[in-house]
Parts: sequence; structure tokens; C-alpha cells
Amino acid sequence: LSTGGFAAARDKDSYLAKYAPEYVEMPATFGDFSTGDGIGLAEKIGAGKIDMEKVQIHPTGFVDPEDPTNPSKILCAEVMRGVGGIILNAKGERFCNELGTRDYVTDKMMEQKGKSLDAKSSFYLLLSSTTSEKAGAHVGFYTWKGLLKKLVGVSKVEEYIGVASGSLQKTLVDYQTASKAEKDQFGKTTFPDSFSFDFESEEFLVGLVTPVLHYCMGGITISSSGNVLNQEKQIIPGLYACGEVAGGVHGNNRLAGNSLLECVVYGRIIGNTISVL
Repeated sequence: LSTGGFAAARDKDSYLAKYAPEYVEMPATFGDFSTGDGIGLAEKIGAGKIDMEKVQIHPTGFVDPEDPTNPSKILCAEVMRGVGGIILNAKGERFCNELGTRDYVTDKMMEQKGKSLDAKSSFYLLLSSTTSEKAGAHVGFYTWKGLLKKLVGVSKVEEYIGVASGSLQKTLVDYQTASKAEKDQFGKTTFPDSFSFDFESEEFLVGLVTPVLHYCMGGITISSSGNVLNQEKQIIPGLYACGEVAGGVHGNNRLAGNSLLECVVYGRIIGNTISVL
């Protein structure tokens, strides 16, 4: 079994509603296929489940300006913050260390929204032209999809995001100061882009982002060899699972990049086992 996670299903009988009902209204990056069907099939023959309440939230999924309430979002990859992009609230202010972990940045976003997040909750990702060049193909793709908008001059950005004149400029000046000091009030000590340029001639990129459900750590109980286990932790002969359908591999919160690693590792282990049966 390699049927993926379960967070795309939101009905009252879904796994998400049963194990993590607080997330039912949150948008997600999951494809429509990710409804937990594989888990359900395995359950019918006695498979156990583990960590079903553990669903990862990624801090940045893009909000499509043309379809803002759509619960399905395109992931805004960490590289966009890694190269120097900053996150702004509705007042045009920073509120976190953008290079923090996924759960840290998400928690800071939730604090801004009073822990009430849905498909319409949004923040702003801001990149300079220098930052945009570093992100390369990502920027090209997101711009092509209409998720990033080019604006020349900080005043145009302020107008676009609906903040008072001069407020965003103050945020950027403060960021410049923190960059020179190599530390800001949020504990950030690495500044990939100091935003040191003429604000009114600079070409900015801005996009709407919001926290999204991104990965299910829970799923079918498996052994270290990928065998599916029943509720008594005994092997169910001939049945294997790998990828997001399997639970218990990543603990409380998966590290970035480890989902593909899991697929490769367990895929090879299971493939080699099956080939000699």
C-alpha cells in the first residue's frame, strides 16, 4: 500500500474529523486522492493505526487571489524564506524569525490570528529582486501561476496589501538595522537579504500565504521492514505499506525532506523483500 495520507477528506466520518477535528476547516496541500482509503482497506483486515492525531502544518501555502477560499493550496516552499523572503501581517509588520522551524512559524501566525485559521486567513510573503533571483525556478513557477505579484516601489506594495503609507517602509528600515546588528527582536541572526536598496525603485514580489495542512504523520502501523502490523503488533502476511499511508515513522513532526527519503528507504526495503518471496 502506498496510497498517501488522509487529510483531503473533511466529511464527518473522515479520519481528520475523528482524530484531529480542530484542523477540518484549515486549507491543505494534499491532492484530492489523499482520503485515507488505503488505511481503511488495511483496517478491514485487522491492521493497527498509530499517531493518527498528528498532522503537520506547514506555515506557507499560497492563497490564489483569484480563488482565495479554495481549501486546496499550492505549497510555498521553504526556499522562499531561506533566500531572504520575509513574512508580514495585515499591518505590514514582521512578527517572527522567518528561518524558524515549521511549527514555530505556524505558532506565530496563529498568535496573530487568535488561533483561528481557515482558507481565508492570510499573510504576505515579500521578496526583493535580489531574493527573487536566488529562488530561480520557484519564482518563475509561482509567478506563472499568478501567486506572486510584481510591484515597483514600497508605496505600491503598501497600497496593494492595504497598510498605512510609510508603515512597510518602517518595517524594512528596522530590518536593515537588525541585519547590520546580526540579530533582531525575534532571535533571527542570519539575514540572507538585508533589503538594502532604494525602496521606491526596487521591484518587489509579494504573495498571499497561509498555514496549511501538509503531511499526516499517522497511518497504518508497520514494522521496520515495512510489514503491516495488526492491532496486537503482529505481522499481517503479504501486506506491506510505505509512504504517508504508514504511520509512526516521523514522530510528532516530520522534518523537511524526509517524506521522500522515507519513500525511497521503505520502498527499497519492501521491493527487495517482495522480490525474493
